[in-house]
Amino acid sequence: MKQTINIIGLCLSLSVQAQVYDYNQLLGAAALNNSSYLAQKYNVDIAMAEEQAARVFNNPEISFTYGNNQDWNLHMGQTYEAGLSYNIPLSSVRGAQIRVASANRQANEAEVADFWCALKLQISHAYAAAWLAKQQMQLCYDNYRMMEQIARGDSIRLTIGDVSPTDAMQSFLEVRTARGEWLMAGNEYHNALLNLSVFIGGTQVDSIGELPELPDAVASLPELQQQACDNRNDLKAAYWQQNASEKALQLVRAQQAPDLTINAGYVHSTEVRNEIAPAPKYDGFSVGVSMPLNFSSLNRGERSAAENRLKQSSLTYQTVQQQINAEVAQTYHTYLVAEEISNNYDASILSDAQLIQQKRHQAYTQGDTGLLPLLDASRTYRDILSSYYEAIANRFVAYSELMRATGQ
Repeated sequence: MKQTINIIGLCLSLSVQAQVYDYNQLLGAAALNNSSYLAQKYNVDIAMAEEQAARVFNNPEISFTYGNNQDWNLHMGQTYEAGLSYNIPLSSVRGAQIRVASANRQANEAEVADFWCALKLQISHAYAAAWLAKQQMQLCYDNYRMMEQIARGDSIRLTIGDVSPTDAMQSFLEVRTARGEWLMAGNEYHNALLNLSVFIGGTQVDSIGELPELPDAVASLPELQQQACDNRNDLKAAYWQQNASEKALQLVRAQQAPDLTINAGYVHSTEVRNEIAPAPKYDGFSVGVSMPLNFSSLNRGERSAAENRLKQSSLTYQTVQQQINAEVAQTYHTYLVAEEISNNYDASILSDAQLIQQKRHQAYTQGDTGLLPLLDASRTYRDILSSYYEAIANRFVAYSELMRATGQ
């Protein structure tokens, strides 16, 4: 039991003994160490490599042939042939391949940027939950210390008859209850820190700082929706996927055009020493062109598939646009409500609740009132402060979701 108390006490002093991670530090650590994000970034490297590969030209073909016309017994001579051929597409296949690869690269870049925005939102949720757990733990600790002080005072007052045995017994039970709440709150805070460590590659998070300050006001809904259309990376990804589908259709059309193959050859024939049909040695040259009979272009299956992919990507782009407008409107109104709720907890409400608790505490220690009014005042103060912290955390989460909806 003593060991458990020491562990919780260590959690309370982490802000002094260990490095404190604030929100921006966690984002920086996640950008460098989050394995999911790092894995996503490889998609951009792969797409860049594929774009580079699409720029390659066709390789020329070289051939060499040796012929022996029974030169050993009939003396009909030998031949040595060398040839070179090169395929020239009559349509811009290479250019179409480059444009498809470029569109895919930009789509991947937008998808990675959108993944980072989504990751930032997850970190915001986890950070707000950890911050709220930290405040709840501190509240429970303060309550435990207060009840412990009251119980020690009651044990002394009981010996001189200034407090009833019932109140002294109840104050002792309240200490045990407060201690259990403190231990549970400390465990929740510890688990919230472990959840944060997952986002930064498993690096231990010992403590966190305060929530970042939020602006006093946000832009209007039409302005935010326009910002979303300009900044949302998933919309950019949908646009470039549509662009890639369009370029892929152009590539299919280019691939269906015939290719031209240019051939050049050289042949050397040795002397024919056959007595019946002798011939001198000679060198020969040849140049030619060839073109396939492109009957496969009559099959429209591949072209039809590319056309349908283009229609599909166009509808996907429109769907993303509609979803973005709805998300911005939803998160905007949610933030306004969260802001209004947090503004309800002004300084006077918190100070009044604390003042009532202090006066009830003073009245109880002076013997002017019983323990129950003090407990009620203490619970009211903790409930108000807990609701206040929850409103602050909810406002931060709502603001983070609004920023995610607008692509920031």
